[in-house]
Amino acid sequence: MEEFYYFGKSKGTLDAGAFETTLKQFSVLSETSGKLVLADELESITEPGASARIIAGILEYLARNEESLGIFVSHLSELILENTGTEIRVDGIEAEGLDSSLELIVNRNPVYNRVARSTPELIVERLLRKTTGKEQEFYAHLKDKFKN
Repeated sequence: MEEFYYFGKSKGTLDAGAFETTLKQFSVLSETSGKLVLADELESITEPGASARIIAGILEYLARNEESLGIFVSHLSELILENTGTEIRVDGIEAEGLDSSLELIVNRNPVYNRVARSTPELIVERLLRKTTGKEQEFYAHLKDKFKN
């Protein structure tokens, strides 16, 4: 690999101009040299469905060059998999539960070829267990949304 690129998630809300600027930064991928591309939570560049399609397209473009490699961190892995026409590997890092202090127990070792369980359900669970009354009723309602 001859080149290295890092793309981080955007801070705050992006307008159409900022979205366009982000896409223009990725145009370096059109060059033929081998690249290592690291990207962190690019889904913040636009709405989730479009972000997943864009990330899938970027990964497909990288896959055209066997000397290139992309490592992307995203909460949209299922949507990205649905929208890509190339083979990609998804490794998940997930929270395993809450400890006795209601802190997240997170296994930071990725599970290869697995979409990880997300932590929002555990955050809602923590808030449910830390509150009482109407506030607890609110969090109980949200927790019910995670049931299959």
